[in-house]
Amino acid sequence: MILLKQLLNRLNEIAPLALAEEWDNVGLLVGDAEGEVQKVMTCLTITAESIAEAIANNVDCIVVHHPIPFKPVSQITTSTSTGKYLWQLASNKIAVYSPHTAWDNARLGINQQLADRFQLEDIQPMIPLSEATANRLSAIVSAIDLKRIGTGRIGTATKLDTVSMVVRGIGQLIHDPHIECNQPRLSKVNRIAIVCGSGGSFASSAKKAGADLLITGEATYHQFLEATSLGLGLLSFGHYSSESHAMEVLATMLHESFPELNIWRSRDETDAYCREI
Repeated sequence: MILLKQLLNRLNEIAPLALAEEWDNVGLLVGDAEGEVQKVMTCLTITAESIAEAIANNVDCIVVHHPIPFKPVSQITTSTSTGKYLWQLASNKIAVYSPHTAWDNARLGINQQLADRFQLEDIQPMIPLSEATANRLSAIVSAIDLKRIGTGRIGTATKLDTVSMVVRGIGQLIHDPHIECNQPRLSKVNRIAIVCGSGGSFASSAKKAGADLLITGEATYHQFLEATSLGLGLLSFGHYSSESHAMEVLATMLHESFPELNIWRSRDETDAYCREI
């Protein structure tokens, strides 16, 4: 018998919650840590479709990247989508755990996975851990690993060393990416910074870290303008596309730790953006 708290302990080893950004809402958000688990599903976002899949398959716990609730709620009623989802989950005894930015920033987390997929070398955190965070993690993370975790990643471009080559690389790695770029003709790229999800706000940090190009999931119009004014290339290829693959990786990691459990990445979740109208 596997208890939920055992799964949570492993998740905290993979993505220590101390790595989460201060504004985030991470950890066990719904459920009983003392309860038994047999079926676990990972997904990027809680939606009507992912809840229906979980209910149909008698899931005990959903490990979701984006937290629900994200902000404090004063009522849980079916009059809002957040309240409706929480009511359905609790009514069906489905626990919810979110590692969110802790998984973004972890040693083997989403940003590291992207840096590896883009074949960067000399990969380092774009923003290293603060001394306070490092001290909190020192009991569970080795001194070597402490130097490998932090916000975003930055590394030296090897094979994908122009924007056009990066775009082609994304096309080979990701099905139907939604690519936007402020400097598509940037001829040579030496240092590339990566921030998954909504990372356009890190343009200034990427520039200070020595990046020629920042790759992220999504950025606003004004963030593209800021990057251009800084002389920084900014490329986005879709929020879902930048993070979705990592939930399959996480499911695999959990299954390796708990082979007796039925663990899978949601089969019904899709990108919120529709490319064809």
